Amino acid sequence: MADWESKNIHDVIQDINDQAIVLPVIQRNLVWDEDKMELLFDSLLKRHSFGGIMVLVEDRGSEPLFAFRRFSVEGELQDSDFPPVLNHNTMLVIDGQQRLQSFYMGLKGGVNGKQLYFNLFSQDDYEFEFARQISDLPLIRNEDGAESATLWFSVSLLYTQLSRNSDDRQAAREIIRSRNIPDEQHKELVYYNVGNFQHAIFTQRAIGMSRVYINIDNPDMERRRMVELFRRLNDGGTRLSALDLAASTLKGFDYRLEAFLRRDVPRYQDIGFGQDEVVKLLFLLQDNYVKEVTDIGKEDADFAIAKAARILKTLDVLRQLLKDAGLYEYFRGGGRSVIPLYFIAYHIFHKPESDAALSGLYRNFDANNPDFTNIKCWLYLSLLNGVFSRGRGWIPYRTGIHKILNVVRQYKGNLFPPDAIFSMYEAYPLDFSRELSEKMLPRWDRNFVFYLIYDWRTMAGRDVDHIQPKSLLTSRQVPAEKIHTVANFQLLDEDTNRAGKRAKELKEWLKDWDAAERDPYLARHLIPQQPELWGLDRFDDLLLERSKKIVEKIRQAIPQHTIPSKPAPPQPAPSPEPGVSPINVGATRTGAAQLTRKERDPEAWLKGVAEQKGMGKEFCQIVDAARELGLYARFQNNWWVVMFTPSKNRSKSLIELGTSLTVYVSHDRIAQYLNCPVEVVKEKFINRRENIQPSDVTRWIENLRSLFSTK
Repeated sequence: MADWESKNIHDVIQDINDQAIVLPVIQRNLVWDEDKMELLFDSLLKRHSFGGIMVLVEDRGSEPLFAFRRFSVEGELQDSDFPPVLNHNTMLVIDGQQRLQSFYMGLKGGVNGKQLYFNLFSQDDYEFEFARQISDLPLIRNEDGAESATLWFSVSLLYTQLSRNSDDRQAAREIIRSRNIPDEQHKELVYYNVGNFQHAIFTQRAIGMSRVYINIDNPDMERRRMVELFRRLNDGGTRLSALDLAASTLKGFDYRLEAFLRRDVPRYQDIGFGQDEVVKLLFLLQDNYVKEVTDIGKEDADFAIAKAARILKTLDVLRQLLKDAGLYEYFRGGGRSVIPLYFIAYHIFHKPESDAALSGLYRNFDANNPDFTNIKCWLYLSLLNGVFSRGRGWIPYRTGIHKILNVVRQYKGNLFPPDAIFSMYEAYPLDFSRELSEKMLPRWDRNFVFYLIYDWRTMAGRDVDHIQPKSLLTSRQVPAEKIHTVANFQLLDEDTNRAGKRAKELKEWLKDWDAAERDPYLARHLIPQQPELWGLDRFDDLLLERSKKIVEKIRQAIPQHTIPSKPAPPQPAPSPEPGVSPINVGATRTGAAQLTRKERDPEAWLKGVAEQKGMGKEFCQIVDAARELGLYARFQNNWWVVMFTPSKNRSKSLIELGTSLTVYVSHDRIAQYLNCPVEVVKEKFINRRENIQPSDVTRWIENLRSLFSTK
């Protein structure tokens, strides 16, 4: 049932002030900007229609249908309250809160530290502006070449004066006297504008209010009915997004979600999680990615409240994981899809560990955490291939979420399943490849490649510059796909690019640089050191060598080995040979606390894995030989490799050895370490990647000793 009443603005403001009119928890905060609020007052004085207001009427002594909050005076956030009974008749605004909130703040307070001012010399249009102080407003208006004076007066002060004394002529005379206005035309404008203001606020019944009543015998049904009414009314006015409506619906079932979404969730804006993303995550965590607003029920709100602490802890762990994986700055830069983060959060949330134990999931990320490695490998390769961008073969926010969720939810509590997701990509099919090679470089996501080239720095404030200028290459009829390839791009600060380099050939630009300035520049941008490649006549060679450097840097950033995860409980490992401790290869145990003592010892772990593969003896021979030559052996049981590095710089591997005797050789790094031509290294190790047969281990070690014995 509903009835209709017309009211003036002043009476409505008084009701808001007395909390007879309040905002139900399903309403969002003020979203109108200052311009819209100013135009609302202009429309009011022009007597334009601005729509009706709908309120839900609840009687004194009854239990409120929704929690509610009072209106904001100056834009501050107000917490909702849910009293057991109402101590006076109360109206909850279902439609029209933006208009009522604007009137209330304009007449009683302000917004963003500003208050509203009225130009009492207004003529054709009524000029209202928010300002921190009157001196911030213009004294003279210049429109179409004609200058006109202004007289700004505080709206809240004018409203207060007219509330005490409704004589608008007297109020106008006092303003004229206090502001010392001699001009008769200006005086008339003051009388006219103050009179119109008084009429619009105190006399004119400008607000049409539709009052809706409920059946108090069935509050659950009425609550759903009001939320549905709120949703339908959203089709007009200031529209809410589907996720805004979902949040409003959830808050309607449990008002405590307001504090969760408003106060707790904003802490994660740095990784792209706001209210909308967390609402979406709530449904994903329940294995539902297509929840409609009309399907949201009390069980969803109950889930959110019951799991709020774990959700927040999950987001804490996710943020730290991004930092440890070198991706925090990438997502913090803004504008990134959070789709991959949904599924990492899903995986963390469904871990068997307690809420308190979640914090330690990836504490040992640098050596002892296979789950971290799987996540990092999946995330890097997915971002590199642009899986979450349009144009890769699916719509990420629809098909992508559906497909990935169907895979990930089969592995709840187990290791993260990168291989299963990669297989799904390939079967779909997406434009995706696990291959890391120079030929793949043009297909990779350019922004992510830049991020990796420049050591996890964002592109903000820097220009994408052609190393060899576009104009010079075009004049030589070089194909556009070569000119605009990432291998010919670098990031330069604006001043260097626009005032320094401009359209200079690389050789010309670098010719006067000394080594102390030139070498760091070349290293930073992964540009080949050989001067003979800097001329336009060797452009193809420059692209080839720089592509190799870029791919090598990317390969170093991405784990080369993942640990298998199975949806079913893992089978017991085969019995080891005598004297070898049992190690469950590929087991789906999670967290350092679940690892055996052997597994916490990376060297013992990897030697044990190699032993089970029948290559333990040869694996140990290579490790011992490398150590004899002064290399540091860094065992990584999350990547299943041992990295041989210089003793004084253990972050850059020269050689990597897998437990299956797969060897990766960095020709450039070894040449730099040994201070020898790269060709000397390639004579000993032709291929960067080699699967050593047990029978070839002796020969391989001899080549290693021959090469490194000169150090």
